[in-house]
Formats: sequence, structure tokens, C-alpha cells
Amino acid sequence: LRNGFKVAELPKAKGPGRDYSLDDVRALGAQLKGRNFEAGRRAFAATRCVVCHRFAGEGGSVGPDLTSLGNKFAAGDVLEAILQPSKAIADQFLQWKIETTAGQTILGLIVEETPSAITIRDANGKDSKIAKTDVEGRTKSAVSIMPEDLVKTLSEDDLQHIVSIQVDKLRERMAARRITLLITGDALRSEERRVG
Repeated sequence: LRNGFKVAELPKAKGPGRDYSLDDVRALGAQLKGRNFEAGRRAFAATRCVVCHRFAGEGGSVGPDLTSLGNKFAAGDVLEAILQPSKAIADQFLQWKIETTAGQTILGLIVEETPSAITIRDANGKDSKIAKTDVEGRTKSAVSIMPEDLVKTLSEDDLQHIVSIQVDKLRERMAARRITLLITGDALRSEERRVG
């Protein structure tokens, strides 16, 4: 895969997992202190989040980059989005259903469209280019490309670690980076443009 994780080498979830309710994840989101960045990184890979999402320079490009998620959303919101990914889907991440004249159905994100072709990316990050003359029809799906049961294999600790790396640890790391750059002077302006 990309930057450190190959799909065949992704770690397995430690478990034990379970079916989480919305109330369960909201309660877990309120208890994130003392989480471990490396444990979160491992759980992020074990649930295959890393296949579709980038975080801190690692991961795929099917879903949104989660690096700055902690600057925009509270822990409870992040957990809710993980549990119910179809509840709110940004336009650029809408899943499409393409029906071809050959009777094939292809699901994924439209990543490019030209007058003659559509390129669609599936949940594994594979792109397929389809000539528009071969498209019988296309419809938007109300279901996210992100599966709803990803967290069922995770323990409560691992689920909290995943959210913590996005919400708490990122803020700490960015603050530390900015302090270090202040010491080095002019590098701060270029680094903040790159990070921000």
C-alpha cells in the first residue's frame, strides 16, 4: 500500500469487538485521556481505515484525509461518523453506481470525468476508466463507500485510540512542531503554509 502499510501485512484487530450503539460511542468519546499514538496507529490499520484514508502522511486516497479532523470535529462527532458513515457524506465522497451496456455494475467515487469517459475509484482504491458510450446509467448512492461495521472487531480501547490520534495527539504534535519552528526562525512561515 502506501507509506508503511501493505494490505496483506495490515495488523489484525486485538478485540474483543462488539456491536456498538451510538450511546456507546458517545460515552467512549468522552474518555480519551491517556491514549497511545502508536496503539491508535495500529488500530487505524487493523480496521483498514489506512487503506482509504490518509492520516499524518500515511494511507490511501479513497476517503477524506483525516489529518486535520481534530481541528474541525469533537471526539463524539468523529466516533458517530465512524459508526454511521452514511449519515452525512460530503459531495466529493458520494458513491456512484454505474451500470454499463454490458450489464456490469460498478460502485465507487467518480474521480475524473471527461467528455468521453468516467473514472471511478472503488473501495480498494482501484480506478476503472469507463467510456461514456459504455454507460447505460448512473445514480448517486445514499450509502457511503465506507462500510458501517468496521469497528465491530475493535475493543473499546482500540476504538478510543483511533479517535484520540485524530483529535488529541494531532493537536499536541502540531503545537510541538510550531514551538520547534519558532526556535529556528524563518522556517515557521513556510512550515505553517505547508501544514495549515
